[in-house]
Amino acid sequence: VFPSCSAFSCMSAVQETVSKLTSYDNPIRSMYELLEILFGLLKQQEFATESAKRQSQAEYYVSFTTEYIKTHLHFPLSVNDITRLLGISQPYLYRIFEEQLGKSPKQYITECKLQHAKKLLTETDMTVTEIAASAGFQDVLTFSRFFRTKAGVSPSEYRKSSS
Repeated sequence: VFPSCSAFSCMSAVQETVSKLTSYDNPIRSMYELLEILFGLLKQQEFATESAKRQSQAEYYVSFTTEYIKTHLHFPLSVNDITRLLGISQPYLYRIFEEQLGKSPKQYITECKLQHAKKLLTETDMTVTEIAASAGFQDVLTFSRFFRTKAGVSPSEYRKSSS
C-alpha cells in the first residue's frame, strides 16, 4: 500500500492511509484493510529489527575477534580456537570478516603478527628468539621462515635496514 519505511519515517504514510481508509463507506472493509496494513508494518519492523540484530552480532564477532587477536599475539592463534570460543562456525567467521574487513581471520592474524614483530625489531633490543616467542611462535626457525616469506627479508636484515 505504501513504500517500505523505517520505524518512524513512515508516519505520514500511515496517517495518509488511515485517513483514506476512514473515508470508506464500509467500516468493516476499512478496518480489515487497516489491520492488514498494520500487520504488514509490524512484520517489516520485525524483519528490520532481526536484520539489525544479525548485523550488530556480526560486528560484535568481528570486533571481539580482532581485539582477541591483538591481545593474544604471544600465543599460537588458530581460527578454530576463536570460533570455538565464540560458539560460531569457521565459515561464518570467514564470511563476516571478508564482508567487514576485506580479509580472512587467518590473514588478519598473519598481518598482526608481522606488524608486531616489525615493531619489536625496530623499537626494541629484544633478540629474534624473544620476538619469535612474543609473536606466538614455538621456535625461531619457524618465525624466521614466516617473517622472510611475508616481509621479503629475514628478521635480522629487517632490523638492520630499519636502523
